[in-house]
Amino acid sequence: MCADRYGNIGNCGVSTGAGGGGYDAFGRSRTSEPFTLADYSHQYGINPEILDKISGAGSTVEHLTNKACVSIGVTTGASDYAIHQTRMYHHYMPGKSQYALSSFNFQAARENTIKRTGYFDERNGVFVQQNGNGSISLVKRDYISGIASDTSVSQSDWNLDKLDGTTLSGINLDFTKTQLFATDFQWLGVGRIRCGFVVGGSLIYCHEFNHSNVEQYVYWSHPSLPIRCEVRNTATAVGISSMQQICSTVLSEGGYEESGSEFSVGIT
Repeated sequence: MCADRYGNIGNCGVSTGAGGGGYDAFGRSRTSEPFTLADYSHQYGINPEILDKISGAGSTVEHLTNKACVSIGVTTGASDYAIHQTRMYHHYMPGKSQYALSSFNFQAARENTIKRTGYFDERNGVFVQQNGNGSISLVKRDYISGIASDTSVSQSDWNLDKLDGTTLSGINLDFTKTQLFATDFQWLGVGRIRCGFVVGGSLIYCHEFNHSNVEQYVYWSHPSLPIRCEVRNTATAVGISSMQQICSTVLSEGGYEESGSEFSVGIT
């Protein structure tokens, strides 16, 4: 019994070792019992566990009741942005695979506007990005130098499956439609990050960032990060641009148990 990199059990036409969707970031077979660190949805309104950060008179974060999502938008200002980010920084446990899922719709692209969603903040993380010309990239952000630095990989350079209809899966992602972005990672300072999308019920990994035996330093300063969606202008734009954030969750695979000393306080 084996699995290909798309997580299909019994299909061994693609030799990937522990790279398939049926395995977590540490190569352990996935089971149906991951530990949920947090989950977020917008069925009934703006989730109080998510914060808004808005700049610009036309920037908005609006709940769309019938679509069970939040619309995040900006208008024309050169530095306008709207951010929807969880309050929680989800605790990473060494040796456990951290797994994040986010559903969204980037909608139509606009010149001078970028849209992002993933597991990240201003300093560290990984996310999928729609650029102003409509192109898609996966971005790893780090703060190793003391200044946030983004390593962007265009869709044409994804190293597992380009998801443009030309590679093994045959799937061509349309980012004007809803998508489900998935990422998992080994941290321990120097592990691997995998990124992919769930299509037709199957998790298809499209790119991985490898660091052990490659980098000189850790790849993130801090692996406990929030879920975040962002729309940001890079220059003066025309009209209104928005994206939809639907639902997200962060899981610890392989169990979860706090370590360290326990303290308590009592009142007599």
